[in-house]
Amino acid sequence: MSAKPPRHLRPAAPLSAKLTGGSGLDPSAVAQAQAVVEARASQYPAAVLVDIELMELKLAAAEDEPATSHAHIQRLAGIAHDMSGQGATYGYPLITKMAASLVAFARGCRGSDEDREVIAIHLQAMRAVAEGGMTGDGGPAARELIDALRLATEHAEESIEPCK
Repeated sequence: MSAKPPRHLRPAAPLSAKLTGGSGLDPSAVAQAQAVVEARASQYPAAVLVDIELMELKLAAAEDEPATSHAHIQRLAGIAHDMSGQGATYGYPLITKMAASLVAFARGCRGSDEDREVIAIHLQAMRAVAEGGMTGDGGPAARELIDALRLATEHAEESIEPCK
């Protein structure tokens, strides 16, 4: 039994050509999208602070309600996950890094007091970035914040306690 050679089908026209009437993206659409991102970038620090406040409420609930601590921390991680995808888009790559670190740590929730303290440290660092308007890499101060988060996270991970 001989196998037939594969057939390669070519579409009549690339989708981009159908959408723009040519090849590639419509320059005016790209310019409009860039304008929207730039307009939202100026509002981003305020939006971050709202998200941080929501996460602080979830952290407080995790401390006050040990029976549902894990669920509150996972909701907090969901907010941080969204933030990790937004920060760099609006010129705040530090928020992206810190939120990603928080997500990774919170996803492995153990429920201990020390773990909640590490989460609180992440939230304080993110607040400092947003309130300080630390765009880009943030310089030496930002590197210190990132190193402090890494050390706190590593230390807490050494004493794993199951989530409650």
